[in-house]
Amino acid sequence: MVQTGERVAPVATDSASLWQQLLAAGDMSSYAGAWLALQCRALAVPARGAVFLPVVADDGTASLTPLAAFPAHAATETWQDIADDVFAQARGLVSEPELVGGRTLVSLGCPVVHEDGGIAAVVVVEIEAAAGNLVSRAMEALRWGVAGLELMFLRQDRSAARALLGRNRIAFEVMAAALDAADFHAAVLATVTSLASALGCDRASWGVVSGLEVNLEALSHSAQHAPNMGQSRAIVAGMEDALHAAATVAELSRDTPGLRMLVQESGLAHVLAVPGHHAGVYRGVLLLERADQPFSAEERQTAEALMAYLLPLLESRRTAAIDGWDFVRHRARQAWQDFLAPASTLRRYVVTGLLALLLLLAVIPAPYRVTADVVLEGAEKRAVVAPFDGFLASAPVRAGDMVKQGQLLSALDDRDLRLEQLKWIGQLSQYQGQFQEALGDHDRARANISSAQSQQADAELQLVATKLERTQLTAPIAGLVLTGDLSQRLGSRVTQGEVLYEIAPLSDYRVVLKVDERYIDDIEKKQRGNLVLSSLPDDAFPFEVTRLTAIATAEGGINHFRVEGRLLETQPALRPGMEGVGKVTAGYRPLLWVWMQPVIDWLRLWFWRWLP
Repeated sequence: MVQTGERVAPVATDSASLWQQLLAAGDMSSYAGAWLALQCRALAVPARGAVFLPVVADDGTASLTPLAAFPAHAATETWQDIADDVFAQARGLVSEPELVGGRTLVSLGCPVVHEDGGIAAVVVVEIEAAAGNLVSRAMEALRWGVAGLELMFLRQDRSAARALLGRNRIAFEVMAAALDAADFHAAVLATVTSLASALGCDRASWGVVSGLEVNLEALSHSAQHAPNMGQSRAIVAGMEDALHAAATVAELSRDTPGLRMLVQESGLAHVLAVPGHHAGVYRGVLLLERADQPFSAEERQTAEALMAYLLPLLESRRTAAIDGWDFVRHRARQAWQDFLAPASTLRRYVVTGLLALLLLLAVIPAPYRVTADVVLEGAEKRAVVAPFDGFLASAPVRAGDMVKQGQLLSALDDRDLRLEQLKWIGQLSQYQGQFQEALGDHDRARANISSAQSQQADAELQLVATKLERTQLTAPIAGLVLTGDLSQRLGSRVTQGEVLYEIAPLSDYRVVLKVDERYIDDIEKKQRGNLVLSSLPDDAFPFEVTRLTAIATAEGGINHFRVEGRLLETQPALRPGMEGVGKVTAGYRPLLWVWMQPVIDWLRLWFWRWLP
């Protein structure tokens, strides 16, 4: 593949030179130029043309760019359209004849098929032909001729495969030497020694990245090295140049101070420094030095591929040699170095921003509010009970009705009481008559007895009258009937003291909060808060804490305390028994503490439970 904008290689003019250039071509551009010239000369009609190569852009789209042209300075834009059509349809095409300057020109397009079936190139030849048979013969000759190009592409593929096989062979040999080593340093030493021999280098060295610095770990064919020696410092400087450039640095970049110092110290003119990253962070640098010949592009690719193979292996050996607290310290130091690495700039910004946000949340005060379930109760609740044993006669009111003070709630059957009243009226008249007779007979003893009996009968009569009045059960206060539906019990017996109705006024309410025992210590009298009821979610009602009880109640697996308060604002829609959620403001705390308090309390209790 060639890059867009690559210059078309010039070709010779005579056939002998063209064949010589074809056989000696070292790259695809020279080969294609010589082949195209020979192909155009071989046609029986005047011809010219171009070879187009597909180039894939960064966005994945492929476009054709000229690789060779004949004559060398021919305008390749003339054949761009037919070349695009041939590439899109993957078959040979012949354009419509076009009359130009009294000549009939026809363009022939033929694809060069890759070994895997893809389009490796497109050949377009323009011929001068007036008869259709000439076009057919030219197209047939072109189809036979593209086999030469296909052969060259096949050779390139075979060469790339051999290069890959060679890289893999070197990698396996070096990895085997590293795996046989006893520890990390021995593995690195075996690696650089094997690389120096396999790549024909005078010296190879390996550096371990520590933050923004490089520590020289091993030199080929050298069991020990002095870090403070001039050559060691020069090697480290060359490695740091490659690390800071975040790319492979060759001898062509000697303007960097590290490479310049390295060449002066070692006397080896050709240097290749390859940084390697693992898990997104640079971990090591491989530096190769040679005196006789520069590093080729293929050798540079080989070194980069070997670095990708070897770095994970050596990193695993390095971390495996660390254990216990040394491993913890190593991981912490490595994390800090990774954090300071140039490739972690975005990560540093993110972490710094998060720390700043946490610091801000730790100092910003916010209202600390204790949340609890809430139930509304009436400020007072009056009970209507059965005054004596009897039977229900009527019950016009039941639970949920609004009543006024003195309104009839229910009535008891009074027939027995009225019969008893008549009985005692008769008894009273009889006793009074006996009293008068005793007075007429001047019988003082009998008169006293009759007087006492009259008083007793009068008292019983007054008691019956009182009971008759109390058969009409009326509302003691105006409000809402909370309990009592006696419409289904008419004629049934009620006993004295039985609660028949409960009534609560609607003018004042009591707020009952079920506060979790974990937060009861934060609640005090006169604290204020707001509550939202399930039936009125759009309204918040302020209240004030008035009472705390010291008795816990278990409900739903949670112990809670009863906290009472009074509503500061009411509205007609409120009813006793409504439930919702209340929040009591218990002061101000840092916002982070407010959010994390439940977790902190849970962790404290968990640790206390498991600590010896």
